[in-house]
Amino acid sequence: MAYFSRWFGYSRHFARLPFYLAIILSINLLFHHLPLKFTLSNKESPNKIVIKLIGALLVTTAVSMIYNGQSIVTALYELRHYFLLFVLCLSINLYKPLPLTEDGFIRLIVAFSLAQIPVTAMQYSLVTFGGLRISSYPLDAASGTFDSYASLVFLQLIAIGMVLSYQLKRKTPVLLFNNYILIALLILPLLLSYSRSAMGFVIILVLLVLLMSLRDLLVKQNIPALVKTLTLTVFLPIAIFALFYFFFWQQHFDIEKQLNRRHVIEYFFRYPHPSIEARIEGVHGVMGRGRAVSEAIQLVLRSPMRFLFGSGSGSTAEASFLGTKGRFFQHYGPLAGIGRTQMSKTIVEQGFIGLAILLLFFVTLLRQVRRSHRVNETLMIKDMYTVILISIIMIGFYAKVLALPITMFVLAYFIALIQSKAR
Repeated sequence: MAYFSRWFGYSRHFARLPFYLAIILSINLLFHHLPLKFTLSNKESPNKIVIKLIGALLVTTAVSMIYNGQSIVTALYELRHYFLLFVLCLSINLYKPLPLTEDGFIRLIVAFSLAQIPVTAMQYSLVTFGGLRISSYPLDAASGTFDSYASLVFLQLIAIGMVLSYQLKRKTPVLLFNNYILIALLILPLLLSYSRSAMGFVIILVLLVLLMSLRDLLVKQNIPALVKTLTLTVFLPIAIFALFYFFFWQQHFDIEKQLNRRHVIEYFFRYPHPSIEARIEGVHGVMGRGRAVSEAIQLVLRSPMRFLFGSGSGSTAEASFLGTKGRFFQHYGPLAGIGRTQMSKTIVEQGFIGLAILLLFFVTLLRQVRRSHRVNETLMIKDMYTVILISIIMIGFYAKVLALPITMFVLAYFIALIQSKAR
């Protein structure tokens, strides 16, 4: 729905529609007294893990809010994405609007990812050939059905990783044609999105998926499959690099400059421009992503309490819905962009205890995945979890990945899938 706000100038309420629907669903769930039944009936249920995550974040937020004098409304509002995660988990389990099977999960994600091809092609054409400008930065030119290219990159990564995992494990097409052709099609929206980091994300994800497959084959001592996968490990990343190189980098960038090690380091660790004049002139005013993490650490190191609990939920965010912004949010200036990545945002707002809570959440979720995998080793649950986790970690250094509705949908859907296997 954010697509309509971004490309057609509709109200920002369209972008907030998932949260409005989540409120309606939560009221319906409360009315039927279903949360207790679905979350407490199984002591080890994945749904209960989500409740513990939200509970722990609420405690951390309360302590940080009291210590820093943070507004309770702003603090709770910034946790709305976890509320969305919880409601989606319960709703998918209860109403079953989506197939709770591995094949159904993967095919739905792939179908949604394929739907991005015509949309990004249209957006790319409008910006490149039609002269349309919705941002001063070409990087924001094509974002698919989302309001940000980070959401598009995350979705395509998930789809690419799962198709490759499916090929390596099942050796059958996800859809009606070859899986490697499907991967090439799924890369197409990234080639049109102007996202320079996407190439690195795709290659890293593909390499890690292939290396984990090699490890499993080595344990099973399946030599023919091991040689075949080893060959694929060499040639597939090269093919992906060539695809991005010839159809993306050569078309849009000075390759020698963009791939220069010094330029890359300066780009990721650049300081923010302190003046509004620089921003008006079109200069990218926010700090680099690497700088955001280092500045976040330095900020919380000023106080032991801030090191543990952070500076308060929402302290680096702007809540346009509430008409407020956090004390460390700046459009331009020395702190502009400090909360632009999930890693820097979590460190500043929830401290290292908040970071530990998120880590514990994914570790606990992994235990549920392994339990399902031990019951039936033919399941792809473990492979799917690995793809999702790797994608979240990578995008976590690139954008506020846990603030993206698509991330919460994928997580909720996956948790609901695990829940169905646990029964």
